[in-house]
Amino acid sequence: MPLKVRPFVRNARRLLVNPFADLELVQELVEAVADWFPVRAAYARLVARIDKEEAAHLAKLTREPIDLPALRALPPASFGRHFATYLDRHGLDPDYYLNLYPPVRPAFHANWLLWRFGKCHDMHHTLLDVGVSVPEEFGLQVFNVMNFGEPLCLSSIAISPYILLRYPDQGRTLSCARDAIRLSRRIRNLLTFPFEDHYQTDLAELRRICHVPEGGLFPSQSRAAGVVRARRPAPIPPGDLAHDAQ
Repeated sequence: MPLKVRPFVRNARRLLVNPFADLELVQELVEAVADWFPVRAAYARLVARIDKEEAAHLAKLTREPIDLPALRALPPASFGRHFATYLDRHGLDPDYYLNLYPPVRPAFHANWLLWRFGKCHDMHHTLLDVGVSVPEEFGLQVFNVMNFGEPLCLSSIAISPYILLRYPDQGRTLSCARDAIRLSRRIRNLLTFPFEDHYQTDLAELRRICHVPEGGLFPSQSRAAGVVRARRPAPIPPGDLAHDAQ
């Protein structure tokens, strides 16, 4: 099917006002382009590279809901517990990417790899120790393109000169992008990694498995701040989740 031109143009124009501020508009754009032939072809190429049994397993994992209370009950050092803490800290529901703009749901249900990108985005934040500032979000999108070829993130690359002009801290934005490009081939393909099978794995061990270096995705930011992040993240004390402190 063709690109939904009117929604695409309308929402792209609105999103340019503040590209990283309105997640609902992002999902409207996803819905507008999800069935466009170039996007479908790009995802088809990604799926074709995955072993059939692995693809079936990943599709099954993708359709499983995230049980946030169960993740909160996991051991403090586990990936699942850290992921739950990340969601709580930022006030995110596990299905927020579906609930922000419900018409996008059929597009996700029809394309499990697109769905997986939405579901695992904050898992990537957790694994890679990436914050939510504009430089870090932009760097993560650069990583997504370079690490596993995410087609929708190409839009951020295409408007990168505008992003550099629109937001302050251009030096940090460029530094994050450089780190992302440099590490994208070292870190394993995260789009095809079965995160759900590793909720109980220690976050430090999972980073080792995925070849995430000390300092996360943006080690230059750690050095610039005079901070060397520990290879083993500090365990979260029981009951010390962000939502408990609020």
